[in-house]
Amino acid sequence: MKPSADKTRRNELSHLKTLVFMQLQDKLDFSFTSSRKLFIRKVVLSVVKFILVAAVAFGLFQVTASLRLFSSRAIVPPEVLTVIMTVILALSAIACTVGLTKQLYYADDNRVLITYPVKNNMIFTSKLLVFYFYECLKNLTFSVPLLVGFGICNTYGWIYYIWLFVVYVFISAFPVAIGGVLSIFAMWLNRVFKRLPVLKALCVVALVAGIVYGVVKLILIIPTDIDLVGYGAKISGQIRDFLSAYNSRLWLVRCFVYMITGKAVNMDYVVLSGQTFLYFGVFVGIIGVFVLLCFLLSQPLFFKMMSSSFEYEKKRIQSKGNHRHSKYFAFIQKEYRTFSRDTGLVANFLGVYLAMPILILLLNQIYSALNTKLQGDYMTYAFNLLMILLPVLSSNSIVATLYSREGRAGYIKKTKPVKYAFPLTAKLIITIVMSSISIIAAMAIFQGYCRFEFTAIAPLTVGIVAVQVAHLFYCASCDIMNPQNEQYSTTGDTINNPNETRATIIAFLISVVIAGFSFKLFSESDGVLQIPCIKLMAIGLVLLALSVWIYYLKIKVYYLEK
Repeated sequence: MKPSADKTRRNELSHLKTLVFMQLQDKLDFSFTSSRKLFIRKVVLSVVKFILVAAVAFGLFQVTASLRLFSSRAIVPPEVLTVIMTVILALSAIACTVGLTKQLYYADDNRVLITYPVKNNMIFTSKLLVFYFYECLKNLTFSVPLLVGFGICNTYGWIYYIWLFVVYVFISAFPVAIGGVLSIFAMWLNRVFKRLPVLKALCVVALVAGIVYGVVKLILIIPTDIDLVGYGAKISGQIRDFLSAYNSRLWLVRCFVYMITGKAVNMDYVVLSGQTFLYFGVFVGIIGVFVLLCFLLSQPLFFKMMSSSFEYEKKRIQSKGNHRHSKYFAFIQKEYRTFSRDTGLVANFLGVYLAMPILILLLNQIYSALNTKLQGDYMTYAFNLLMILLPVLSSNSIVATLYSREGRAGYIKKTKPVKYAFPLTAKLIITIVMSSISIIAAMAIFQGYCRFEFTAIAPLTVGIVAVQVAHLFYCASCDIMNPQNEQYSTTGDTINNPNETRATIIAFLISVVIAGFSFKLFSESDGVLQIPCIKLMAIGLVLLALSVWIYYLKIKVYYLEK
């Protein structure tokens, strides 16, 4: 006797629930639920983080409101959020497309999931739901507290905050649904680039060069004689005209924002109205269309594309002659090839290392328009060092996962015919070279504006590079002593990696301390900058020596076989 339709549906929901929770347990650390103390600590830290982000957002909105930059009233109108939410939604859609392409078609756990006695679209659905859960967590750490700060600034009523949390349950599904549709195209594009690596390289170089060139040209047209007081009213008027034109053209995003904040009625904002629910219904309908497209495209294509993307599929590879290299050069060559094939790592490091010198150019172009005293110049120097160190050191958090990303294959290093230190250190050489070039470029821009003598800028550059390399070795030692290989070997990725968190916190502390101490040294220099620069170089070299020593000491401890 065939089971009833209700029983079949319940079984399918049970299978889907099992798939989702199984993947969540592989990707998330739920150990805090085993202890009340750990659970309370986790909740308290999450709440504190939420409050801090909301407080920062409120402070920024409050400053612009008090300056009446966007409105004649001391408020921040919802039209400002149209620009902000356009950027947030676009970045979320891109991130979801990239992430879903990797998780749907390239994750290592696919080899196991396709063997389960479930429908193919159920595997697809479970991965979408897991990614939707990630998007909800991400929004709770940034987008939602940002809108809470916006509401506090504009003194919205309590109904706004309740509605905000309700509507964001659906908003979180929007970039995931778009990413699910675009992941099919991204998968095809990736396969084309895989067959034609020269085309991929040319496209990436052309795109990066075009973006860098355009941004630099825009920065250089910033005038160096800006009179903020004299031109304040004119600038404010131009900003309001821009907001008006932007909202008139991007009416869909404008309606999306009005769905969250409501619209003005007699100089007051009404959050919930008939128009709000109309916008909400249209928005839910758009999400439904994208979800429907996901399943219409996934059923005929997903299983075939997922199973054919495995590394063991047969490929016709033209054989090449063997070349004998030294065993040390072989490790460096291997790490270069591994690094260049990981698009995520390349994009992350190149993004930071290219953006940081451009940021220094922008800051100094703006500073050059300010008439500061000597103490203000010293503050400018210290802030430049902070803006150089903070992004570069923060990017080292990925270094705290480099060894773990190899999964179980990472333990093969113990069988190499060389000392353990060399194959481990070879994985860091590319990052050291790239970050050093980026820092040198940023320091050259810094020197061009601040007119440091060579005897001052040279030791200062050496010191900053030494601090970066020291932190990089520290991050590597964190991954050596607290490996997460099992997480990466099963899912190909992990979140809430404790090594990344620790590395990011230390990066922030080092950047702030170095910047603060450099300001103190510059202030006490009496205009002779060589001495504080040499002191900063000595500090960097000492940190580098200590971190390298600790790094090799931990290698001996962890890899020593008795």
